[in-house]
Amino acid sequence: MKNRFDHLEKVLEGVTSRIDDVEKIDRNEFEARHEKARKLMAEHGIDALFLSGSTDLLYFSGIKAPAHDRLFALFLPKKGEPIAICPRFELDNILERMVYGGNTMRTWEEYQDPFALSATILKDMGLANGSIGVDE
Repeated sequence: MKNRFDHLEKVLEGVTSRIDDVEKIDRNEFEARHEKARKLMAEHGIDALFLSGSTDLLYFSGIKAPAHDRLFALFLPKKGEPIAICPRFELDNILERMVYGGNTMRTWEEYQDPFALSATILKDMGLANGSIGVDE
């Protein structure tokens, strides 16, 4: 009896992986992306970007973290180091996967309000009354 996938063996014959040919995006590229964003932020009067669960988060940090009920975000200020926020129990997983922007990581516990922590982060950045750009 034929398996419904038997024809795939013939189709995939000779196909090889090209993953080894792909260059990893290095720290310099992420720094360049941050600097380009900062120039655009300055031009448009934006003090920081709030990136969470989007392709923008992947572009600026190298981590794919889809939006879900627990906040993980990256604050990219016009000046200074980015600050990331994540649930405490996810910290090791996030740090393992995050390529750039995780030098300063703030965590929150299940019983805490991550948006209150976000407000504190913005205050600490001197942006309590700043203009914040929010991704998609």
